[in-house]
Amino acid sequence: MTLDVIRQVPALRFTSDISHWVVVCERLLDDTEDDLTPFVERVHHIQARVGYDQGPQVPHPAAAEYSLPLAFHQDHWASVWRSQAARGYRTTTLTPEFGRDGYLHHLPFTDVPVADLSQLNEWMVDAERKHFSQINFSQTTDPR
Repeated sequence: MTLDVIRQVPALRFTSDISHWVVVCERLLDDTEDDLTPFVERVHHIQARVGYDQGPQVPHPAAAEYSLPLAFHQDHWASVWRSQAARGYRTTTLTPEFGRDGYLHHLPFTDVPVADLSQLNEWMVDAERKHFSQINFSQTTDPR
C-alpha cells in the first residue's frame, strides 16, 4: 500500500520504522522481490527499533540469536543514509525507539523485563553511531 501512496503523492516524506513491516510480513524483507527503493528514497527520519518475524521488537539487538534481524535493519538504515546523501541531506536523524508500551519482553509469571529499556536504547545509539561512521557513501548514487 505504501508504494501505491508514493505513486499518488510523490512529494510525501516518511519516517521509517521498518520493524513494523517485518512483523506484519512475518519475515525479513530481504527477498529480491522486496524492492523498497521507492520508499527509501522518501525517508526523512529513522526510528531505530529492530523487529523480527514474530514481533516489532527483539528482546535485545545485541543478542547473537537476533543478528540476522539486526543486519537487515542496519542494511535498510544504510540504504536510507545513502539515499539521503544522494538527495543532498547534510544531516540525518535517527531515534532509538525501543519501547516499553507492550514492546519490551517480560518473563512469564513475574512480569520482570528481560532487558533494561534505557540500556537497550543506549546500546542502539552507540551501535548506530559506529555503524553510520562506517558507511561507504561512495556507493551513493543520485536516484533521479
